[in-house]
Order: sequence, then structure tokens, then C-alpha cells
Amino acid sequence: MKTQHGKQDGDEQRIVVLDEALQERAVDVSDPKMTAAQLAAAAGHRSADEVIVLQRLKSGNLEEIRPDEVVDLREAGVERFYVIESDTTYRFILDGMKIEWPKAKVNAALLISTQS
Repeated sequence: MKTQHGKQDGDEQRIVVLDEALQERAVDVSDPKMTAAQLAAAAGHRSADEVIVLQRLKSGNLEEIRPDEVVDLREAGVERFYVIESDTTYRFILDGMKIEWPKAKVNAALLISTQS
């Protein structure tokens, strides 16, 4: 069955995984719907308990995905995920935009990218 974006249910999905240094790498996954725990595993982490998974929304905002929360990868704009070792998130506010981040310090490049 094709989705409105033209992807078949059985097609591989390409996601982009970023680390805390904002280094990107592409990861191909075969499941069109994945939990944060599965995304963490696809990114190379043994346990979802060791990481925070953030989804980059179309608006530029970052949203934490719970380990058992399902993300539909067939939707447009859901292919970028930050997978970072941490057990907590910090909230920053920049120009009225709330930004969640799993480290107490934020890379300036991240703040700039959320504004574009």
C-alpha cells in the first residue's frame, strides 16, 4: 500500500541520525513505523535506557520521543533524529522557541539550525 508520500509499506526508509556534535549519518531501516528504542538500536546503541531520542520537526523544534512511542517514518519531515547518550533533557528558550536538549550545554550550530 502506498502512502500519500509515495512510499510503499515494505520500502526501506532512510533516516538521518545526529550525535551531540551534530555529526550526521544516514541509516536505512526497513520498518516504516519505529519506536525510539528501535531508532536507538538502529543508531548503534545497545539500550534505549542510555540515550535520549529527539525528533527534528518541520518547524525546527526538537521533540523527545519516548522509548515506546511510535514514529511513522513515511510522513514527510520525520527523518532526522538526534540520538544522544543521556538520561535527562534540559529546556532552553530562544526567541520564544522551546528547545529540549540532553546535555546542559548546547552547540551554537544547533541553536542556529532551529531558527532556519
